[in-house]
Amino acid sequence: MNASWLEFLCASGARVDQDLVADFGDAAAELLAAPVATVVAPLAHLGVIEVGGAEAATFLHQQLTSDVTHLADGAAQHSAWCSAKGRMLASFLVFRSGSNYQLQLSADLLPAILKRLQMFVLRSKVSIVEHPDARQIIGVSGPRAEEALHAAGLAVPGAALSCVATADAW
Repeated sequence: MNASWLEFLCASGARVDQDLVADFGDAAAELLAAPVATVVAPLAHLGVIEVGGAEAATFLHQQLTSDVTHLADGAAQHSAWCSAKGRMLASFLVFRSGSNYQLQLSADLLPAILKRLQMFVLRSKVSIVEHPDARQIIGVSGPRAEEALHAAGLAVPGAALSCVATADAW
């Protein structure tokens, strides 16, 4: 984890255990402060599946409910994956990182969705993996969120549903 970011998190009241944010203390007080203060919260309920390879865009276009073939690098969009009967199995926030796609979804659905998605790869030049120890998702919100990210040495996305990469964070 980026040293500046770790320092910022600790200054914000984060309790860090083995380089992962465990919590930020009093949840009730954080909820009351949310409308007027900068809020930093671990989003441990979310996980990420990475889809890469030469045919990743085509594969996802055929599997998901939204067109990912036109998704620009650094852009994000909402999508879902449905069964053959049209029942939604999972909803995602899909964002593109170079030639790879990240599917952010509920962490409790991740193992089952990962396994089922891998069943449809067949001969496609696609890799579908989870990196559970490689990243931790943290949300930053509030009227001074941009300042907090700048103070931590992190880039700020330019618009809604966009993302930026930094050396130690995505």
